[in-house]
Amino acid sequence: MENNDTLTQMRSQMQALRDKLESQKIISSELLKKSYRSGLSSLRAKSNQTYVFAAIAMLCAPSFYKTGFSIWFVCLTEVMMIVCIIATALTNRHLPDMNSDLVSAAEGLSKFKMKYVDWLKYGIIMMLFWIGWIIGEIIGRESFDGKEIFFICGAAAGITAGAVVGFRLRRKIIQSTEELLEQLRSLRDI
Repeated sequence: MENNDTLTQMRSQMQALRDKLESQKIISSELLKKSYRSGLSSLRAKSNQTYVFAAIAMLCAPSFYKTGFSIWFVCLTEVMMIVCIIATALTNRHLPDMNSDLVSAAEGLSKFKMKYVDWLKYGIIMMLFWIGWIIGEIIGRESFDGKEIFFICGAAAGITAGAVVGFRLRRKIIQSTEELLEQLRSLRDI
């Protein structure tokens, strides 16, 4: 009789322990989902910064014409920024919806990361072409009145600052994407 009472007590304690573990699992899952949503929102904001930088560059491009660059160079700069905006939009469309299921979210983030990494290759080629055109325009001028050295220094500083900001933003976006993919793996395992 005493064994039956002990066995019944152990069963009830085991059930209470299972219930407690299940509630901990639910809380852990909810915290991970909340963290994932916050991370995804942050990733969207970081990725959308490209639109802002491209818009600023488009607004500043006509100043090249005022400093003696050809209209073709200004048009090239504007077209490059439009391409940048389109490429960003095409890349961002792979970002998952906040409430999408784990599998489609992981697929979307993986595609986003792949497209984002691929875009860098084309962006660097476009930048090198653009820098080459700047150098060609400066060298092709018939006369130098001293302003060119200030413009060259300013352009070099601007390009350097843009490259530093761009690569830092890229690194943050890649890291955020990898963290979100890891969170999705954690959610899958729960």
